[in-house]
Amino acid sequence: MKVEIGITNTGSVNHPLKELPLVCKYYQDQIFVSTENGSIIQKHNDKFQNFKLHSNLIHDFIIKDSLIYSCSQDHTVCLFDLKSEAKSFLKFNGAVKSIIKNDNEIIVGCKDKTITILDTRSQNRKVIQDNSTTLQYQYNLYSMGSEGIVKLWDFRNYKPIELNVYENSRKYGFVNSCLNGNLFCLSMNNQIYEISLDLQVKKIFNHHSLQVGFFNKIDVSFCGKFLAVGSKSHDIILFGTDNVLKGHMNDVSGIGWSEYDYKLCSVADDFQLREWTFKVKNNYRKSLYFPLGNKPLSDQLPCIGNIKEKEPLKEVQFNISDNQNNDMENIPPKQKKQVKLKSITPIKPVKKKKQNTILKFFSKDQS
Repeated sequence: MKVEIGITNTGSVNHPLKELPLVCKYYQDQIFVSTENGSIIQKHNDKFQNFKLHSNLIHDFIIKDSLIYSCSQDHTVCLFDLKSEAKSFLKFNGAVKSIIKNDNEIIVGCKDKTITILDTRSQNRKVIQDNSTTLQYQYNLYSMGSEGIVKLWDFRNYKPIELNVYENSRKYGFVNSCLNGNLFCLSMNNQIYEISLDLQVKKIFNHHSLQVGFFNKIDVSFCGKFLAVGSKSHDIILFGTDNVLKGHMNDVSGIGWSEYDYKLCSVADDFQLREWTFKVKNNYRKSLYFPLGNKPLSDQLPCIGNIKEKEPLKEVQFNISDNQNNDMENIPPKQKKQVKLKSITPIKPVKKKKQNTILKFFSKDQS
């Protein structure tokens, strides 16, 4: 069924790259791309600049106030200042798969089944045991990974509440997620699960062209109405429209919406960066925008393919409270799990250097 969407793809611009790209994101009017060789490529207008940050592929990165926070297969997190080009590193026990940041904390998910919380206001780091490859942070922390379970963490006691989303998702696991009113989790079973913040599965999206691999990404537009997913079928599927964007010649790994406009960037195994632009109807533009988090995306999100409406959970729902014992009593026997927290290890501060704005807890420099 065709959907009246109010936006039309007006074409794309192709940029060949010298290194295999993995992740792409907009930052203001610039595009940043991470590569398999451990570099971050900055595109500003038609100029490209390459920054070598890691010795292996970069799984994820974020940009805040001209600082790049990147995590890599080389077991490190790097903090890079775009202005001074100063770098600082923090070493982990395994590959670091995902990274997010709020005002005072940096949170990383590692392949060694840990989530590490770095508080920029102190010299302590806190470690939570979990099999996590993708993270989302709002007021609490949501994590999901290869075990196919979404966990909600209460930062007051670092105790998880588990949710077995779907039988097949537990078998195949999650590879990526995005947050906009609800949580959207991309599964290796070629489906997207929409999960409310109180851990209810609301909808399951699929598409005949969607083929999910370990490096495919998902992202939601700034207006909250369009969900873009990269696919191993060489396509970009836009949920909320009737469009499948074609142009790449290989697996589409990275996807990123602009924060301020109807622009989309994508990277693929064909060594190409593409910029997609969309035309928006004037009478439709006003109805599109609402602040992120105010509405569930799927309430107004039409989808191509089959949608299973409001799949109820068989498990009981849990309420987070200050009383840990009451919480544990509400958890079904199959879900009770002992959470092991590693000891908090203080990190020595970095010696102050001129023009170095790197945060104190990044204490180990990489030569």
